[in-house]
Amino acid sequence: HLYHINNKKYSNGVERFLFVKEREYTAMSNRFHDPKKYKYWVANENAVIMCIHHQKKLLWCISKDEDRIDIYSTDDFQLQKTLKGPYHHRLKYKAYDNDITIPNVHSTPYYDAYLSAVTTDEYIYLLFGNRKYDAKGDLIRDGAQSEIYKLDWEGNLLARYLLEGAAYYRLSLDEQEKYFYCAIEKGKTSDTYLVTLP
Repeated sequence: HLYHINNKKYSNGVERFLFVKEREYTAMSNRFHDPKKYKYWVANENAVIMCIHHQKKLLWCISKDEDRIDIYSTDDFQLQKTLKGPYHHRLKYKAYDNDITIPNVHSTPYYDAYLSAVTTDEYIYLLFGNRKYDAKGDLIRDGAQSEIYKLDWEGNLLARYLLEGAAYYRLSLDEQEKYFYCAIEKGKTSDTYLVTLP
């Protein structure tokens, strides 16, 4: 749901999932996107990567802003497990008045947590950006490294890979699962690097 956030104060009283009838919702004609119904604009803080395993009937919601993963059953969309970490970000939210629409909610500092995911029948590979920004949006350079995690679909951590630098933002995997292809930011350009699995 566009107006849901994992914070009781700013969640607008809505659940994470918005259930609609087929063809009732389109991006161009969305009657659920009416700021007059809600107190806060939280869409800058609630982005997730969603991964689904149809046979296991599992849906992963992987947060891009905090180190949190919620795993749901696709039968009833009930929460099965929450994974927090590795750094246990404690996000502090604040609402800022907006002359145009409802107040915007932002966290300070804010993070690039899970930025990219690759799935196979057995595993999920996650790229953890591990970047922190101050209130102005400037990167806080603390020497943190980007990381890749390999998990099974039940949420068990199987491997952790540390990457040189902290500006990786995309991840892909070759068909034999021997190499990662990682995109890294370099100023206003980007390069792709090959990372070999041990």
